[in-house]
Amino acid sequence: YLEKGVFMQKYSLRWRIILPIGIIIILGIVAIVSIISVNYTHTAGSMAVENIKAISSDYGNKIQAKLEASFGCVKTFNAVLEFVASTDEADRDQFIEIMERILRENKTMFGIWTVFEPDAFDGRDRDFVDSPLHDATGRFIPHVYAEGGGKIGKTRLEGYDTPGDGDYYLIAKNSGRAAITKPFYYQVGNDSLFVTSVAEPVEVNGKVIGVAGGDVLGDPINEYVSTSKTLEPGYAMLVDQDG
Repeated sequence: YLEKGVFMQKYSLRWRIILPIGIIIILGIVAIVSIISVNYTHTAGSMAVENIKAISSDYGNKIQAKLEASFGCVKTFNAVLEFVASTDEADRDQFIEIMERILRENKTMFGIWTVFEPDAFDGRDRDFVDSPLHDATGRFIPHVYAEGGGKIGKTRLEGYDTPGDGDYYLIAKNSGRAAITKPFYYQVGNDSLFVTSVAEPVEVNGKVIGVAGGDVLGDPINEYVSTSKTLEPGYAMLVDQDG
């Protein structure tokens, strides 16, 4: 019994020494694994965020390039308008032909348009009341657009003086600065088109007398973004500043 008691005493003493050390080692391993797991998750998350930023920046730059090309077209169009409106030889039919040529040469645009203040283009609004491409005001408000298949369509602008519907014109006119509208639906014949307009005020002698604008179809841009490759299972969408 004495030997058995001594053995049990030694055995208990050994476990009292080994058990805390074992617990400390196990806790240490768990802590190391946890730290590694947290660091890996953090690193993977950081890498994912950086990848998303890179992808977003790439697509954003491409869309910006499309809009800048459209702005370049509108600036050229605007310069021609300002020159013509500053002379005494402004001819509406001839200018609409110029608009057609500009549109054919700029494939980034769906359409180009202009709205002039009353009698600001040629002083002859009364001669064009309710004539083709004009409304009851007689103002110069043509919209030239691509119909597809190389064909060019022409119509008059609608709702240009109505806040909201006419923001494509009113924002640039009232601010005196270039503007890009939020995407909106615009009726052309029987079609309702999802459009973003870029617009530039027309100035003569420091006074805004109208607005030159161009249209970019929103659907191709939205389709371009929605079909973009992102990190699985993510997806991309196009939103404005209001979400």
